Amino acid sequence: MVKKCLILLVIITTTVFAEDNICRYEKKTETVNGAIITTTEVKVCNETIQLDEKTFWEKFISSPQYTDTLIIILAAILNK
Repeated sequence: MVKKCLILLVIITTTVFAEDNICRYEKKTETVNGAIITTTEVKVCNETIQLDEKTFWEKFISSPQYTDTLIIILAAILNK
């Protein structure tokens, strides 16, 4: 049971929220008579860093979407 709780905790803490970091890839190829002359690859990323953001634990404890998970984890720990 403890292993399950630890695995669940690891899964919750390692989630990646990629909504803020969006990358766009472009590849341009110039050809003449069927022969490739140049190939250009461009990667443009919009990365945002939010200052004064709550830590994961503050979000986890205060967020209503994680209340059931927190209750289950605490009940499993207290049940042992």
